[in-house]
Amino acid sequence: MDDDFGLSSYLKTLRVSISAALEAGKLLRQEFHRPGGPRGGSSHALMDDEAEALIRDRLTEAFPTHGMRGEELKHLNRPPQDPEQHIWLIDPNDGTASYLKGYRGAAVSIALLRSGIPVLGVVYAYCAPNGEGDLFSWAEGCGPLQRNGQPVQRIWADKLSTEHTVLVSQAGDNNSLANAQLVAPARFRTIPSIAYRLALVAAGEAEAAVSLNGPQDWDYAAGHALLHGVGGELFDRNGQPVTYSAQGESYCGGTCVGGSAQIAPKLAALNWQPVFQRSHPTSEPYGLVKLEPGQSIENSGLLSRAQGCLLGQFAGDSLGSLVEFETVETIRVHYPDGVKFLEDGGTWSTIAGQPTDDSELALMLARSLIKSGHFDLTAIAQSYAYWYNSHPFDMGNAIGQALSGISHAIDFGTDPVEAARQHSNQDSQANGALMRISPLAIFGHATAEETLAEWARADARLSHPHPVCQDANAVFVIAIRYALRTGATPAEVYQYARTWAESTGIHADICQTLNDAAQHPPLNYQRQMGWVRIALQNAFYQLLHTDSFSAGVINSVMQGGDTDTNGAIAGALLGAVYGYSAVPLQWRDRILSCRPLQGLPNVYKPRPKPFWPVDALEIAEVLLNALKRKNT
Repeated sequence: MDDDFGLSSYLKTLRVSISAALEAGKLLRQEFHRPGGPRGGSSHALMDDEAEALIRDRLTEAFPTHGMRGEELKHLNRPPQDPEQHIWLIDPNDGTASYLKGYRGAAVSIALLRSGIPVLGVVYAYCAPNGEGDLFSWAEGCGPLQRNGQPVQRIWADKLSTEHTVLVSQAGDNNSLANAQLVAPARFRTIPSIAYRLALVAAGEAEAAVSLNGPQDWDYAAGHALLHGVGGELFDRNGQPVTYSAQGESYCGGTCVGGSAQIAPKLAALNWQPVFQRSHPTSEPYGLVKLEPGQSIENSGLLSRAQGCLLGQFAGDSLGSLVEFETVETIRVHYPDGVKFLEDGGTWSTIAGQPTDDSELALMLARSLIKSGHFDLTAIAQSYAYWYNSHPFDMGNAIGQALSGISHAIDFGTDPVEAARQHSNQDSQANGALMRISPLAIFGHATAEETLAEWARADARLSHPHPVCQDANAVFVIAIRYALRTGATPAEVYQYARTWAESTGIHADICQTLNDAAQHPPLNYQRQMGWVRIALQNAFYQLLHTDSFSAGVINSVMQGGDTDTNGAIAGALLGAVYGYSAVPLQWRDRILSCRPLQGLPNVYKPRPKPFWPVDALEIAEVLLNALKRKNT
């Protein structure tokens, strides 16, 4: 017996299995990003066998007496030969079917059992949704669960609440309502791999993970081990703990749920059959965005900043909606420590993470750009009219005036862009164009500056044609474009935007606003509430004078006034600079699980699926590639 295999020390085992997972993940990641996407069909990728062979070789070389049980190379499976009956369970690519479709979130899964007990787990999501690798590891006697080299401690809830999240498969939105009703009062998020879902639960990102599609022992054993490392458990369809034979075989009855003993068995006992009944098809012209094979972004820094931009837009909007129109003094009374969490309620009685008009229009712009694959002002106008006719719960005067004309033009078959010109308020300097424009910067990040700036002005002319509004849009998208492309510091992004404005003849008022942002915030957020210059100055002031993404967004909201719009605009700019990881987990989770569905408790402003932000990460990635995809 190797000296490593006392019952309290698996340090060498853990090191070897982590190294094998990283090597296999590298192969799979390279294949994921190849032109045309990964090769294979159905539920088997060409690289699956190679990845499993690599893992087997590394483990066999280090631990020749251990048994081995893998998904792909079953003819090489063998029983354990050591006295402790150690056996490895390997899924080289858990979530292969989704991997082949271009989805992110598949994972390498490596588990070690000792006499049927999971004593080691390594899960490596090599192409996680944020573009990075996400590595989880734990072994008995080797300290706490680690995520990307950092120790994890978690506290389990006694019961599900509205603040909790349950992880389901990538098919969760095939029947959003059924899934939402089953996990209520919690919410759900979709992740392809059960191994990754269990790892995320172990790390504290959710309270439970569900698999309904006949998972096998090699799929869930590593995640099961990770749960053991933090005091959790994996349960079968009857609500009993999952067990394994000495040969590593396990049967969960087609369903397994990982989490705490207080929550997971109750979820396992539910009737999940309704989720397999697809929702009735609708005529929605703007569906949720899905990634496609070969269209992923390999540059993880660029992807992180684009995702940060959209998450920042949505987070600032939702955070600000909690206190919209309130004064500084009132906000401080209700939130003496700051408005720090996305919560249900607020001015519009929305659910946590739910967009208001600001980000619903930003979503329309994003979905229109993705659908068209190029800048089509008529299509954009039509998407805004779609929003106008959806009975939004909030709408500014200038927006309503312009979109009323656009909507009537579409009904009568006339030019909606010309209708916008005729009906829009020529004098308004409101922030209604700036609040929606951030997706255009992501879409046009590789476009010439002068082209992108003109696109931004054209979008403003649909509802806010005043030159100040047009140029506010222009300088804002140029700043975000520069941040996305370079990863520059806050000071560098500000200076670039200011220099660009001064050198290209931007309206003098906008140049003055940028200059003022270097010195002080807007002098009064309440007077002339909704003025575009307040929002723009605040965004650049927060960029320069706060030291983090969250501080800048929170500080924007704490000033009172048009808090949702000021928060959304500042959040988009700050997110483009600081990136995905700077967005607090609680904010990300509430945004990516926000489904304001009719019929759910505590949903007072139900909205159609195109206005949900749950696909924000996919939207950002597809926007980055939309022009390239159109031209190929």
